[in-house]
Amino acid sequence: MKQWRLIIDPPGEAEWNMAVDETLLGDFGHEGHELPVLRLYSWKKPAISLGHFQDTGMLGMAADELADISIVKRCTGGGAVLHGGDLSYSIVSRAGIDVPYELLSSYAYLCQGIIFGLKRLGLTVGYGHNIPNEHRPVSCFQQSTPTDLTWQGQKLIGSAQCRQGDVILQHGSIQIKEAAIIAGSLNIKDLPDTFIPGNATCLEKVLGRELPFEEVTAAIVEGFREALKADFKLLERKPV
Repeated sequence: MKQWRLIIDPPGEAEWNMAVDETLLGDFGHEGHELPVLRLYSWKKPAISLGHFQDTGMLGMAADELADISIVKRCTGGGAVLHGGDLSYSIVSRAGIDVPYELLSSYAYLCQGIIFGLKRLGLTVGYGHNIPNEHRPVSCFQQSTPTDLTWQGQKLIGSAQCRQGDVILQHGSIQIKEAAIIAGSLNIKDLPDTFIPGNATCLEKVLGRELPFEEVTAAIVEGFREALKADFKLLERKPV
């Protein structure tokens, strides 16, 4: 079996969550960081992450409203994501060695871990079919591309990549709770409807029951273990 590092982080602040992903990318290949890594994490409070090519002006929210929510920029592309009811994942690995080099093939290879994990929860998912273009919507979950996972045509998981040489960071959002519930907890009157899209869904809605984050995390770890034939070494980390 292949050796992989595994990080399961407690809920973290938005800036910290993104900083850890970027640090894992920057450190990869250096002494003590040679093995590919899977990280699973959640969010201490609701936040919005923007794609690398987005800015806050695209959200259509007033300055005083923006002050009430953490907004962070991702190093990957794609649309804005409302976090808080999701389990996020990140994978850092080497293209052509740990995963296939070609872009769509690498997405498909890594997404198998999520697909296998969701099967353990009793859910079968497929891929999106929308082709990205320059008119992509503001919200990640308004559109399902071939790198996203869907249930009966509704988007359930969004993923994005960036590369430094042949080192890949792929991370994404596995929707557990309804976006409308998370949006309502922010007490922002004019949160754009783009964050409560009708063509997306979540695990609790599909499965019809409440899902502890620990249950989803365990299923996803086992899914990646099976799909990647990975021998995970869990890294001990302090709460943040």
